[in-house]
Amino acid sequence: MSQLEDEISDVLNKAIRGLGKTSSEVAQAAGIDEVGLNAVLGGSIDKIVISKLAAVLNLDPEALLGLPKYQPNVAELAGVQRWIMPYRAWSVNAWMLEMDGVTLLFDTGWNRSDVLSKLHGVQPNAVFITHAHEDHVGGIEPLEEQGIRIISETEALKTSEYQFGNIRIQVIDLSGHCVPTASYLIKGFEKSLWVVGDAIFAGSMGGCKSTKNFELAVANLRNGFEQVDADCLILPGHGPMTSVELEKSSNPFRKYFS
Repeated sequence: MSQLEDEISDVLNKAIRGLGKTSSEVAQAAGIDEVGLNAVLGGSIDKIVISKLAAVLNLDPEALLGLPKYQPNVAELAGVQRWIMPYRAWSVNAWMLEMDGVTLLFDTGWNRSDVLSKLHGVQPNAVFITHAHEDHVGGIEPLEEQGIRIISETEALKTSEYQFGNIRIQVIDLSGHCVPTASYLIKGFEKSLWVVGDAIFAGSMGGCKSTKNFELAVANLRNGFEQVDADCLILPGHGPMTSVELEKSSNPFRKYFS
């Protein structure tokens, strides 16, 4: 079973921070005491409290309560590899795509040794970066030393489109969790693929440091979801692969972007 990036408490904390609410404001709006609120924010499971919080935070209560058992049922796709690499006490994804002799890498993990060991001497045609947080760009330097083309999120957002053989890439701005963030809508495989960095995860979305960033993230996610098909596979920066259809129905934040 592939572990999700966030638990119920993580989703609640992200929503509260994104909306710019204080604990007392949220507790009062939900009709609960702050002791109960803090217990749930610390990881306790109280279905009544969680449902009340979901209502005032515009989260889907059924999806939120179902999060502990949520596992996206998405079949692996030929030519798509998820690399799970260590990041401090956690892990981070990089994605390798291969088709007809073309190899593309999306993000690099946290350190040089991990990405080099995963590559096994393969030299990608290009490496695309979603955003500049350390866990996604730590392996850039050794790849640059080998002369591999690195396409930063800033360059990608300016260029908008790329083509490598039969692989077509459309760049979609998903800034919010990190500004800037480039996501990549990829066509040419059996299904379309959407490499999203930390903008959205299976069952959650990227945390935002301010209300302004949260509003930006939500607006960009809504715009992004309008451009992708329901069966498009989402390749996130953390946690398992999922799909647009699944996140529109099973993500607690779905009211914000669907």
